[in-house]
Amino acid sequence: MCRTRWIYGHEAYESFFDLFKYLHAVIKALTTRDTTYGSMDWDARTIVTATGLLKIYNSFGFVYAFIVTMHCMSVIKPISIKLQYKTNDLAYAYMKVQHVISDLKAMRSNNQLLHDWYEQAEALANDIGVSPEVPRTVGRQQGRENVEYDSAETYYRRMTALPWLDHLIQQMQERFGEHQIFVSELFTLVPSLLCEQSATSLNFDRLVDRYRGDLLQPALVGTEIFRWRRKYEQQSSENRPFL
Repeated sequence: MCRTRWIYGHEAYESFFDLFKYLHAVIKALTTRDTTYGSMDWDARTIVTATGLLKIYNSFGFVYAFIVTMHCMSVIKPISIKLQYKTNDLAYAYMKVQHVISDLKAMRSNNQLLHDWYEQAEALANDIGVSPEVPRTVGRQQGRENVEYDSAETYYRRMTALPWLDHLIQQMQERFGEHQIFVSELFTLVPSLLCEQSATSLNFDRLVDRYRGDLLQPALVGTEIFRWRRKYEQQSSENRPFL
């Protein structure tokens, strides 16, 4: 995956979901040197690597964590796309961040949705012959979390889904905090975005108050923006600057 093309990361989850049982079959055949799919004359290092992957794939915890991650990342996929394109899309992404955070919080408290994720993980695991298993609990646990549960679904929800959603919400709030959202309002001054808004919806009072000390004459900002917008309204949308 290209680290600078975020959208490829989202698509990778979806592609992995579609191909999972086939990847599992190939890796299993490779580790057992099954010749059903042709010659399996692999070197020892490749066999060892495949064996490690097969052990991970055969873990229901991995399957469930993957399903949870795929669904969570699908929520931020639209703004990830917008954040990689021109200013119009960048401004739109910042405006939608709070909606995404709200969606993640709603998902966290929706028991039916979390149940659907678990059932999907069960179905995917069943395709490769894996069943949900939970480790036994002890009075004192040092190597891992020791959460209370009354079923496998509750265990994986408390161990994986809820902590992951909490982490994602926290990271979104930290990376797109109030200051970042406030600064993103400056994007509305970009001609291509400015001309798309109705004149009555434009309100720069908050920005003027924030940067009053940097402006030569704050009282004239409204007139300057009017002239700035009028200049580019006379041009076609394709010729309006977007940076």
